[in-house]
Amino acid sequence: MKIEVIKDFDQKLLDKLVELETRTFRDSGLSKWELVPLIEHGKLLVLFDKQEPVGLLELMNDWDNKDTAYVYALAIEEEYRNQGLGTKLIKSGMELLLKDGYSKAKLTVDPDNKPAIHVYKDKLGFKKEKYEENVYGAGLDRYYLELDLADYEKYENNELFKIAS
Repeated sequence: MKIEVIKDFDQKLLDKLVELETRTFRDSGLSKWELVPLIEHGKLLVLFDKQEPVGLLELMNDWDNKDTAYVYALAIEEEYRNQGLGTKLIKSGMELLLKDGYSKAKLTVDPDNKPAIHVYKDKLGFKKEKYEENVYGAGLDRYYLELDLADYEKYENNELFKIAS
């Protein structure tokens, strides 16, 4: 397994990433039209098993707070879940943000997604910033979580996957 920051891509990889998005997020997954600008202007980390993408982490800049990045999405293929790969992918993303000079990372999560909340808060040190109802429509509530990357540097168990260059 390896993690790569995607800067160059071909149509085959783009198709596979869209398929991964669709399997994970169904109608909310990103299309080619959204992934290409994210690759070109954000950060896309992809977890590969051999040559196949099995996970991704999407990061973007917070325009209001230049030292803050937003974790747009984390996706892991179903058969690769519960193996710590999502945690390692997020850790690699946080390491990249530190190297790029960011001091904070933010994300939102469904309050019912207990496994994700456990990873973000208990394993990675994210703290709950606020709770907001109906963010994406009726009944689609979100927790807003934030990580101070200075704290993350000191966080226990901060073992990272090496990002392939």
